[in-house]
Amino acid sequence: MADRWGHAIVRAKRDAAFLYMALKQGFWAKRDLNVDLLELRGSREVIRTLTAGEVDSADATPADVLPAVEKGADLRFVGAALHGAPYAMYGFYEVMGARTIERRRDAATRFLAAYVEGIRYCLTHREEAINLSAEINDEEPDARYRLAYDEIVDGRMVSPIMDIPRDKIAWMQDTMLRLKRLEKPVDIDRLIDTSLRDKALALVATRWSIEE
Repeated sequence: MADRWGHAIVRAKRDAAFLYMALKQGFWAKRDLNVDLLELRGSREVIRTLTAGEVDSADATPADVLPAVEKGADLRFVGAALHGAPYAMYGFYEVMGARTIERRRDAATRFLAAYVEGIRYCLTHREEAINLSAEINDEEPDARYRLAYDEIVDGRMVSPIMDIPRDKIAWMQDTMLRLKRLEKPVDIDRLIDTSLRDKALALVATRWSIEE
């Protein structure tokens, strides 16, 4: 029987295919996971849902993860599929609770591996990705979706290896400290856990290029 896995995301926009392709193509199912994608209105709501234990993982921005950690949430950055988006200054990161990583390590690894497969499929199937993004939003795959896809891919806003850009987290923390949205720095290195991502890449091939 497939393991159930809940993943919270901010309401899908014109980047929807990068979030949904693993589900659409059955990559999660092939790795014995029954994944439920829970769309919420904002990243803060995503973090609240994650810390409440209602989902196993989430796509969330450091701007909302860092304050949650400051307040005691035991969260980890485990990957980063989207490093940016046409409509945002910074992208979503894959976030899990330390307890989930400890207790569901195998399922978490399979979740990330299939997520990577979905990302890579999007990168090599432009029209399918554009059509899926539009389908998720109940719209036609018009020029807006083509532009968004090309901006994301050509601008290298999406990562086929889910590398975690520490410098962007550090920049966000520095900005939030200046704006008094954080009282004191948190230990960024402690928050980054690459172990699941490394094992996931071993399942799908560590090296990859769009030409493959």
